[in-house]
Amino acid sequence: MSTAPGSALAVPGPNKRPRQTEPGEEEAHVQQGLKVRRDHEIWLEDGNVILIANDVAFKVYQGILSRHSEVFRDLFTLPSPSEGDMLYGVPAVRVHDSPEDIRPLLLVLCCGKNYYARNDIAIPIDFSVLSALVRMGHKYAIPDVLDHGLARLQQQYPSHYLSYRYIGRHKLVASRPRMLSRRYTSRA
Repeated sequence: MSTAPGSALAVPGPNKRPRQTEPGEEEAHVQQGLKVRRDHEIWLEDGNVILIANDVAFKVYQGILSRHSEVFRDLFTLPSPSEGDMLYGVPAVRVHDSPEDIRPLLLVLCCGKNYYARNDIAIPIDFSVLSALVRMGHKYAIPDVLDHGLARLQQQYPSHYLSYRYIGRHKLVASRPRMLSRRYTSRA
C-alpha cells in the first residue's frame, strides 16, 4: 500500500485494508481521482450529507441546511446521488466555494457559533469572516446570516460622519494590519 506524505488514509492494494488513522490525524479519502480530506472543525459523526469545497469535506445535517436555505433545500431535492456521489456512506455534494468561505457559515448554521456577541456583549469580528458570512448568506439565500452581517458592517461603517466618529472608539470589525510598502513608510 502506498501513502503520500501527510495522508492519513491510503488507497489499499488488492489484499490490503486501509490503515487506521492515529488520533489527531486528518483522514483523507480519494473520490473520483481527487483526494478529499475531512475538515478539522466541522465533521459531525452522525451527519447525513457531506459538502465538498475544493478538497475539504464537511459532514453536516441536511435538514438544518434545508431549513435555513431554499438553495440548499433545492440542491438536496435533486435526483438521488449515484454510487460515485457517495463519500463515507452518505451523499456528497460539491459546492463551488472555498473552505474558508463556507466554514464560518456552517459553524453558524450547524454548530450554533455566534461571531457577533459573547455574553450579550458585542465582540469584534474578523473582516474575512464577516465578508464570508455576507457572501455565503447572499449566495445561499439565508436572510438571517446576510442581515446580521450587513447590520454589523453598517454599524462599523455608518453613512453619517458623527456616527462614524463615535464608532471609531468601538471597533466591531477587526481587520489585520497590512504591511505598507517601503515607499509609503516614513523614513527616519
